[in-house]
Amino acid sequence: MREEFVVEWFPPAGPRRLRLVPANLGAPELARELASSWVALCREYISPVNILRTAIPKFCAIVARQPGFDASTDGIEALRRRHLDAWERELLDEQAKKKTEQPYRLAVFLSAFLRWIEDEQPGKLHPSVVERVREKTRLSLVSSNPLQDFSRREMFLMRKAARELTHQDRESCDPDVLVALHVLLSVATGQPPEVLRVLTVDDVVASTTDPRGADMDTAVLAASGLATSYAVTIFKLRAHSVDEEVYTRKHDRRVVSLFDDLISRTNTLRQQSGLRSLWLTRGRTGEIERHDWSRPRLSTWLFRHVEEPVSRNHDWRRIRKSAIAKDVMDNTDTFLELQHRHSPSTFFGRYTASPDMRAHMGRLWGRTAAEMFDRAVGPAVVVGGSPVRLDVATQQARPIESKSVPRAYEGALTGCAAPEQSPYADEGETCPVARAGKCFTCPNAVITEAHLPAMILLNEASDPEAAGRLDTWTSLWRDIHRSTATMLTLFPAKSVDEARRRTSEVLVDLGIRQELRGDDEK
Repeated sequence: MREEFVVEWFPPAGPRRLRLVPANLGAPELARELASSWVALCREYISPVNILRTAIPKFCAIVARQPGFDASTDGIEALRRRHLDAWERELLDEQAKKKTEQPYRLAVFLSAFLRWIEDEQPGKLHPSVVERVREKTRLSLVSSNPLQDFSRREMFLMRKAARELTHQDRESCDPDVLVALHVLLSVATGQPPEVLRVLTVDDVVASTTDPRGADMDTAVLAASGLATSYAVTIFKLRAHSVDEEVYTRKHDRRVVSLFDDLISRTNTLRQQSGLRSLWLTRGRTGEIERHDWSRPRLSTWLFRHVEEPVSRNHDWRRIRKSAIAKDVMDNTDTFLELQHRHSPSTFFGRYTASPDMRAHMGRLWGRTAAEMFDRAVGPAVVVGGSPVRLDVATQQARPIESKSVPRAYEGALTGCAAPEQSPYADEGETCPVARAGKCFTCPNAVITEAHLPAMILLNEASDPEAAGRLDTWTSLWRDIHRSTATMLTLFPAKSVDEARRRTSEVLVDLGIRQELRGDDEK
C-alpha cells in the first residue's frame, strides 16, 4: 500500500481533503519528508494548505533533475543552495512566460515552509539552505489585475452593516455575525485576513489597570469590558515572522472593543468544546466548530446585508488595502518612517494603485514620495566577490548578482555609477555633495574595500555625540551615520583596522565637522 499524507479540515458541508503520495513524485524520500512536515504545519495553520500542495511536487521534480542528487534515496538533508537556486531559476522562467503571481507565491511559501521546518527541527537543513531561504526571492509580485481598494462610500456601508449585525444580538455566533466582526477587525487593524483567522484565545492576552480586574483572566476581562489593552501575537507564514501588536483602549478603542466582543461572544463555545480558536460557531447539526470562511462567501454577505451594490472583485484583501490607504492618508508624515506594516519598496510597489491614494499623493507628496523611495534604496557594496544592496531605511543588506553592480567611476569618497544623474542636482549637473558623505546613502554609489578610509572618517564625523543640535543631526547626518556603521560590519575586521590608519589621506570637506554642530555651537 502506497504511503499517503492527507490534510483534512471540516467546513459545514463536510470534510475536505488534500493528499500527497510521495511515490508519485520525482524524489520520493524528499517528498515523504516534506509531505510529513506539510501535514504538521497545516494542523496549526490551514491557510498555506493549497499553495504548498502545489509547491511540493513541483519542487521535488526540479530537485530530482539536478546533478548529484540521488532522486531515489536522497531526502531533505541532501538539499543544498544550488537546488534552491535551480528552483528559483525555473520559477523565474515560468513567471516571464505566464506573467502571473503564482511563481512568486510558490517561491515565498516554500521558503517560509523550509524556515518553519528548520525552526521545528534545528539542524535538519544544511547551513547553505538555511542561509538561502532567509534571503529575499528574486521573483516579483506580478499581477495582471491588481486589487483596488474599496471606495469611501463602500467602506462606510460595509462598516454600517457589520455594526448593525453585531449589535442586534450580543451573544450570537452565527456565521454572518462572525463575518461582520472580521470585516470590522480588518478595517480597524489593517491585518491580513489569514492572520486574523488563525488567532486563538492564547494569542490574545488582555491586561488592565483597573483594580477591579486584578485577578481576572482574558475571557472575564473581555466580558466585563475592563481590559485596557490587548497584546496580540501576529504570525505571518510567508514573511516567517512572529510579532506582537499591543492595542490600548486609549489609542485603539475600536480594536479593543472588537476583541472584547469576539472573545466574550465565543467563550461559551470554547468552554464546551475545548477548541481554542477565536472564531467558533455551531454547524448545521449543532456541533461546535471553527468557522469556515467560505460560508458565507464575502460576496454573499455583502449581498445580504449591505444596502447598495459593492464593486467587484469581492476579495477580503481589498478591505486591508482600504485600511492601509486610510492609515497613510491620516499619517502621511510618519507612515514610511515607522515601517509599521511595509518597507518603502513594498509599499510603493503594491499599495499606491489606490485612486484615493494617488490623489492624496498628488496633493501632498508629489516629488517627496519619489525622494523617500530613493532614500530607501542605498548603495551597492562589494565585499570580495559578494555584492549586496543596502536598504537605507531598514539597514538590511540584500545579496544581488554581480551583473547587477553598475560600472562605476571613481568619485571623491566612493565609486559613482552616474555622476551627472545625482539625486541632489538637476540632470546633467555634477553631484554637488560628493565630498559631504551623502554617497554612503546614495543608490548611485558603488562601494568597495578601497573606500573604507572615507567610510570610517564619515562614520566618526557623523557620530551623534559630536552633534550640538539633535535636530541637525537627525535631518542631515543620521542616515549617513547608520549606513556607514552598517557597511563597516560587512567588511573583515582586519581590513577595517588597516583602513583606520589611512583616514588622513581622505580628501573630504572638513567644514562638515563644524556644520555638524549646528549654528548654535560657536
